[in-house]
Amino acid sequence: NPNQYDTEFRTPLEVAVLNNRYESAKVLLLYGAYPFGFGGRRASVIAHQASAPQLVTLLTAVEGVYRYIVLPTGRSQTLFREDPFIALRTLDPRFFVFLMNAFVYETARFNLGGEITPDQIKRNIMSHPAVQRLYDQVEDEEIPSSMYYVGR
Repeated sequence: NPNQYDTEFRTPLEVAVLNNRYESAKVLLLYGAYPFGFGGRRASVIAHQASAPQLVTLLTAVEGVYRYIVLPTGRSQTLFREDPFIALRTLDPRFFVFLMNAFVYETARFNLGGEITPDQIKRNIMSHPAVQRLYDQVEDEEIPSSMYYVGR
């Protein structure tokens, strides 16, 4: 059934999402993606569970397990294509910062044999004012432990 997840790999963050804790952002977590979205054994779940016909995908990685973070917008884009950041306005800023930090760190490890550094990626992302505002909101706030991947 393409609408089902493998429960043995579920994390507290995913449980929160699946329990509609972040319903306003309509966030879906999908296992099995590769860096920049090439492949992914559960990519078909997008077609079955997405609540909007076209989606922004924010690729992130936590503890080496790649997921798609899927956000609804009016058109299909990826993180570095055009300007998807309008979709982030409905996302819990602490959740976004956690995901983005993981994305920056893990993506750098797979880019050009390490020639792209996390700092370079973060500077590129942070140059967008919408992202800067999200970071500013949580600069002095501790990210809840429930938003961290805690193993499987």
